[in-house]
Amino acid sequence: MAIYESEPNNTQSSADTLVLGEVIAGQAYGESDYYKITIPEPSAGVLKISMRTQSGTGSFSATTYDAAGSSLGSVTFSLTEAATWYAIVDKLPAGTYYVRIDDYYSTQATYELKVDSSVLSTAREDEPNNSNQYYRDWE
Repeated sequence: MAIYESEPNNTQSSADTLVLGEVIAGQAYGESDYYKITIPEPSAGVLKISMRTQSGTGSFSATTYDAAGSSLGSVTFSLTEAATWYAIVDKLPAGTYYVRIDDYYSTQATYELKVDSSVLSTAREDEPNNSNQYYRDWE
């Protein structure tokens, strides 16, 4: 069950706090919604941000920022899609991060947002691998 955003949350200073792995429901009606995420300890990973729409028409724009306000990545998608994107950082420092959701195009919609911290695989392909003899299965 999702918790619901509070208003106003249209600036970093008024951002709703989102706990890693928790789902929050929001609505985009011609505004920006900010969410604050805290990574408690350094990790070798990424922020994984998942978003899906519940109702409405139009498109969203979503951007992830570090505490200094530098963009880590963004995506724009229509409301007929469920979207997942990664804010990739070589080593994710402990600290505060923000996700901004914008009404991109005539959106009157509700959505659900979830943020997790993940570790990307550092496995590389083995060489040579150009025949079945050298086939390596997914791990």
